[in-house]
Amino acid sequence: MPEIRRLWRRLLLPVVTDFEQVLAWSYWRQCHQWVARHCHYQRRQATTL
Repeated sequence: MPEIRRLWRRLLLPVVTDFEQVLAWSYWRQCHQWVARHCHYQRRQATTL
């Protein structure tokens, strides 16, 4: 939900008008969150074995 809210804010505010830049940032953020989540689960799995 915060990601959607952030996207809407970025798209509706006149500060950033480049739609492609907003989508690129959103894509980067989602990828970064996936990598962080993946590393977190790997670390947790390594400590429980």
